[in-house]
Amino acid sequence: GDAYGNKPVTRWTAHTRKNNKRGGPLFWVMMHHACPSVNFLRKNDKDCLDNKGPGKHCMPDSPVGSNKPRMANETDALLHKGCEQWRFVNGADTMALSCDLGLYLDFKVTDGVPHGCRGLESFNASMALPPGMHNNCPVKSRIDGIMAQPECGHQMYSEPKGSTPVYKVMEEYANNQTLWIDDYTKAFEKMMRNGYPKNSLTNGPDIHTNLRCPLPRMWSKIQTACYIHEATFIIKSRLDKLDGKVYQYNSEKNIYDFAPQTNGTNQLWGITEDQLFNLETNQPLNVNGKTYFDFVRKNQDDFSLIDPVSKQAVTCWTARIKDTPCQLYSSHGGNGQIFYLTKFSP
Repeated sequence: GDAYGNKPVTRWTAHTRKNNKRGGPLFWVMMHHACPSVNFLRKNDKDCLDNKGPGKHCMPDSPVGSNKPRMANETDALLHKGCEQWRFVNGADTMALSCDLGLYLDFKVTDGVPHGCRGLESFNASMALPPGMHNNCPVKSRIDGIMAQPECGHQMYSEPKGSTPVYKVMEEYANNQTLWIDDYTKAFEKMMRNGYPKNSLTNGPDIHTNLRCPLPRMWSKIQTACYIHEATFIIKSRLDKLDGKVYQYNSEKNIYDFAPQTNGTNQLWGITEDQLFNLETNQPLNVNGKTYFDFVRKNQDDFSLIDPVSKQAVTCWTARIKDTPCQLYSSHGGNGQIFYLTKFSP
């Protein structure tokens, strides 16, 4: 947000990387007028955070006609400079296609290229690449040489004619997410019924109760999948050296290792057919970059975790040393490769 913690003002800018013959593909990027992100500090951003003052998210910029920090009810004079400026939210960015933005902004499209508004002058036939060229200089919507949202009017299309224009509908949904999901559900179910006789469909099984869908971490290449969380478990090893300890997420070292049982959420797990999800991180167990495993049963209680590609087993002999993670190693069936579960009850 801004220096005072308010929800940031947003804008949409048109972009193309000029990767295909026509100069596309084209997309729109949401930008926020906000303080620096602590995860992606640029030059001078550290001063914005170090000198922010009590109760503020960053040092406020100056308002028009002043060189003093603005008050919460004053407007930033320089939107493109200072501590509060237009920023691309790395790792949590939002993108859209012209068919999305066209529901709110009124612009023309020819062969996939938007035009017809101030700021879109560079989006034209000159974007097409000469034979053999690629990744030429990207094109962005600009006004007076500065990247900006094109000055397009609102999308006034209405159906039936004379009813609420589309841009107003978009604003209603943006301001009321409950209204949007209620209308979306009705439209989606109507689409699913298309082509079937009336009353010929029945409700499917419940797939939402206890459903968890972990979001991947910023910049992470780890794949995650939705899973039904019906029970919570603690994972233990049959290795004598790990007796009394449990598998956990170590936040200080950012690793999965073994430690004395505390019943903290970092030691609790949900289980799918081929992944173990830590309840604190909401991320799958990661051993040497692998997150999918075959659960190979040794008996009713014991199992091994086998990488389906290399056929190596998760081995916790190394984890007997404090702050040391388990590793993948050739499967040999030793106790360092044998795990068992205990169901957790709060």
